[in-house]
Amino acid sequence: MSGPLLFDTAFNLNHAAMANKKKKVSCNFAKQNEAHHRNLFIQKLIEVAKAVSVNGAYKLLDPHLLNLIYFCRFHSTHFISGDDGINWNSQIAEIKEHLMDQLKNNYFRFDLTGKEISQYDLYGPGLSLWANLYNLVKTKNPLYAQIGEAFKDFIETDNIGEQILKAIYSVTNFHALELSSLDKRIVSIKVEVMSRKDGNPYLHTQAKITSYKPEIIEVTIDGNTRPAFRLGFSYNGSPLNWMDCSAHALGLNYLPEDAKIPVYLQHHALNRLEERLDCFCNATRLFGLMNSVYKAKCIRYNGKLLLEYYYEDDKLGYLMIELVKGVAVVRTFLLLTHNCTPESEMLNKIIGLEKQDISFLNLDKLSTFTHSDICENTMLCDLFTRAGCKSLIDDGNKFLYKDKLIKNASAIESYFSKYQEYFKALELPEPEPESVG
Repeated sequence: MSGPLLFDTAFNLNHAAMANKKKKVSCNFAKQNEAHHRNLFIQKLIEVAKAVSVNGAYKLLDPHLLNLIYFCRFHSTHFISGDDGINWNSQIAEIKEHLMDQLKNNYFRFDLTGKEISQYDLYGPGLSLWANLYNLVKTKNPLYAQIGEAFKDFIETDNIGEQILKAIYSVTNFHALELSSLDKRIVSIKVEVMSRKDGNPYLHTQAKITSYKPEIIEVTIDGNTRPAFRLGFSYNGSPLNWMDCSAHALGLNYLPEDAKIPVYLQHHALNRLEERLDCFCNATRLFGLMNSVYKAKCIRYNGKLLLEYYYEDDKLGYLMIELVKGVAVVRTFLLLTHNCTPESEMLNKIIGLEKQDISFLNLDKLSTFTHSDICENTMLCDLFTRAGCKSLIDDGNKFLYKDKLIKNASAIESYFSKYQEYFKALELPEPEPESVG
């Protein structure tokens, strides 16, 4: 055989041999990896069994049953992209990390033993143990009657799965809002408990992430035509819920009592929400928007229609509404201390605070209350409380970033010092805004 041909033949034979060797190594590695995961799973499963039972009942779980539970185990949530053509891989990695952190930091207490187990451990091994033992008891398998009695309290704790699913729903719906933008796309994440279709009996949760196009209209206000975006959301993969506001809440009492007015936002309003609620994430701001429209508490002040903006039960500001051709358009967002609000007028009456003062001191941004020591200053707390801004103080305490605290309360108090005598002496009633409800 000639030189080049001999070399080629030898190369091909060596290549084939190496390929077979790699296959054997790869196969062995896969088996070792599977065995490692199995051992870890069973180890955690036994730890859960110890925590939920007494008198050494975990020893009743023989190797055959442990293997059965491993084979029929619950797997972690599987995330997939929807049909919107968007690659969500980076976002999915972030959601998974958040979900694992959430599960690791929440615990389930078992009264029988007084022990606590993280939802993370219950999520896989614990839920697998519960489901398999529950099934054995339900089918009245005589071989496992003793186990059914030993783990009775654990088996009858039927809200384990519900609590874990609640945690998954909480994280996925939060991220659906966080990834949503009313002017670009509304994101939805649908969570389902599914069984495998490839013959394997185990169950898992699947989360499908997809998005919807925004609903956009053109509105003309003060001679300017601009786009406005419908306020909507999707909860756990539901069809889009477009939000409306009660016509009567907006002062349109000539309409039927059950009449609803669609709510839209201009770019300016979205930008001001981000700028003034600057320590809130996107999901929290959107949640506040939906919560505020749902509450629908409006006032008429200085000729403007203002819808109160709430985070949970704390009023933080106002959405300035313009009624245009049968829809409610949010033009801007005003923090409580911002110019053109009843609270800013009260600040002006108490100590003469003007628009330029508020802007100079950054009192029109929520971070000034959450990232500074204002909430630790008695004089300032009293001042803002008297002006109707107690919820800013409350939220400052609730979200106080102690590791990033800026100590500027004394500087603000010094800035106010020339008004301090007025502040101590005056007892002014709050202005009475005109109600439109």
